[in-house]
Amino acid sequence: MKERLLASTLWIGLSLLASSLLLAQRLNAAPTCSSTTSAALPARLITLEPSLTETVCALGACDRWVAVDRFSNLPARIDTLPRVGSSAQPEVEAIVRLKPDIVFARRATQLVSRLRPFGIDAVSVNTRTYADIDRTIELLAAKLALAENGQRLERSVEQRHLCSFRADVSDILDRPGPRIIEDMRALATSLEWATRSRPTA
Repeated sequence: MKERLLASTLWIGLSLLASSLLLAQRLNAAPTCSSTTSAALPARLITLEPSLTETVCALGACDRWVAVDRFSNLPARIDTLPRVGSSAQPEVEAIVRLKPDIVFARRATQLVSRLRPFGIDAVSVNTRTYADIDRTIELLAAKLALAENGQRLERSVEQRHLCSFRADVSDILDRPGPRIIEDMRALATSLEWATRSRPTA
C-alpha cells in the first residue's frame, strides 16, 4: 500500500513539473502579432452562445454587438440588446433584419448555410475540450482582427488552468489515503491542458 502511495505521489509531482515547464516555454515564447486598420474590423456582431458572448467581450469587442442569444447575461451591457434565439434555435429572420457583419454560434452548421445567401458571415464552433477552447479563441480573434488580444487571452486562460491543476494536486496529496484510479481520472483533464501541443498554424 505504501509503495502505491509513493508511486502515485511521484507521478503527480513529475506531471506537475512537466506541465509547468511546458507552459513556461509557451508563455515565454515571442508572440506573432498582427495589426489591421479599424476599417477591416467587423462592426456588427451577434453571438448565440453565452461562452461566445463572454469570449468576444474578453477579446475587446464588447461595443460591437447588435444582438445576443436569449441565455447570455454577461457582461451587463448586453441587457438592452435584442435577443435572437440561441445556437440550437436561432431566430433567422430577426438575425437577417439586424444585418450583422458576422454571427458566432456553437454547433450550428445549418445556420451558416441559411445565412450565407444573405451575405452574412456565420461561424460555427464546437468547443468540447481544452484544446478546442484554444482554437475557438484563435478563430474568434482572427475573425475580429484582434489576434494580439487573442494571444493575451489564451495565456490568461492557460495560467488559470495551471493554477487549477496545482490545486487538484494539492487536494489529492492532502487526502488521508491513496485513491490512484480516481486520482488519475481527476487529473487527466487538467493535465491535457498543460501538456497538449499547440497548433502550428
